[in-house]
Amino acid sequence: MSAAVWITGVGAATRLGAGVECLDRALRQPRPAGAGGVDAAQAAAALCEAVDMAQLPARLRVNVGLFVGCTWAGLEESELAVASHVRDEDPDDEAWSRHGSDHLLARLVRSSGLGGVSLVVSAAGGGSAEALDLGARWLATSACPAVAVGGVQLATRVGERCFAERVGVDPDGCRPLSPERRGTTLAPGAGFLVLERAEAAARRGARPLAVLQAVHAQAGPNALVRVLEEAQAAAPDLWLCHASGGVKEDAEEAAALRAVLGEPVAGLAASKALLGHTQGAAAALDAVIATLALRGGFFPCLEPGAELQTVSAERLVPRSATLLCRNLLDRAWAVHLGRAPAPDAGAEDDASLAGSAPLPLREPPEPEREPEPRRQPEREPAPERNPRSPGDASDTVDPHGSADDGSSEELPNPFASDYAPVEPPPVDPEEEA
Repeated sequence: MSAAVWITGVGAATRLGAGVECLDRALRQPRPAGAGGVDAAQAAAALCEAVDMAQLPARLRVNVGLFVGCTWAGLEESELAVASHVRDEDPDDEAWSRHGSDHLLARLVRSSGLGGVSLVVSAAGGGSAEALDLGARWLATSACPAVAVGGVQLATRVGERCFAERVGVDPDGCRPLSPERRGTTLAPGAGFLVLERAEAAARRGARPLAVLQAVHAQAGPNALVRVLEEAQAAAPDLWLCHASGGVKEDAEEAAALRAVLGEPVAGLAASKALLGHTQGAAAALDAVIATLALRGGFFPCLEPGAELQTVSAERLVPRSATLLCRNLLDRAWAVHLGRAPAPDAGAEDDASLAGSAPLPLREPPEPEREPEPRRQPEREPAPERNPRSPGDASDTVDPHGSADDGSSEELPNPFASDYAPVEPPPVDPEEEA
């Protein structure tokens, strides 16, 4: 990426509960996976959590874009609602539209107050990975100060049937890369991140949680191998694999990891054992997990199964992380994140903004003061003049207002008493008769 991008806010809603604090606690100590649901209101709350954490002022929110990924909307639910309305069983004229992605996007925009460009990306299980890629590109090529990217996946009948036939559903839960795996376990979820240009965020006093360093995307055969080769150059300490428990799919991913990284693989984690397969929100939630791990300096308790030999990394403090995502359409993504620059370092250049060296965060600029009104210089009082006689030449004033200095002829004053009106001569009475 040409310009450094900071992650300044994250939000999440999973079957473990609402909020990133709940997710952070689950990542630090293993516990049984929850079975809660996520609805549209909780998804909107996750977006608001990320925006509030970024502390975006109102003047910036009106230009912040929103890119949301999903797998599919409630197609069957919409059809059933239409059929019910046609049979006059449901008088609500808007019931059929509540399961659409456009309705979800409108709700997210209305709840968060974001006024920039907004769109929904549907790329099967890689919806939020595609949204993250598009959001980062939009941030780099437009004038918007920040973008919110993420994914939302609610429970749908189409999704359940599709995965049941294509991948299989494991009644014992999702077991990524486990020899005993029998399929995946679908779960609703929502995850969001706020991306900002590093320089602009530093000027307003924002503190980064992590740094988005690169997004790799490939399509076609061996797409996962190619993005792994691109991401390997960064040598991440934490790999968040996409493995979801599918018998065939996990075997293909294990082969790609083995071919590129070799065995044993160090720093490998699989989030779907904890969260289930959140489909269109999976990449966004993995990005939130990577951000929390980099920010907190811990390795998440997400050890995968024994399909691939791994090295225990419980005591590892990750400095960088790469999450992998793929879908059933032969498309793959690799998103690379780095630790946030330390606020007490000295260098301030492009390399430090990218996270390779610490960056001193600049304090927000002081508000501009209005210029004080210009004061007119006070005039010194004119010296008192000595009283003179009325006939003194120095007391005469010319018509232009300047004192007479005697160099010019004195002009007669028509209002002086010396110039009384002349009386007419007496008239003879005989001549008048």
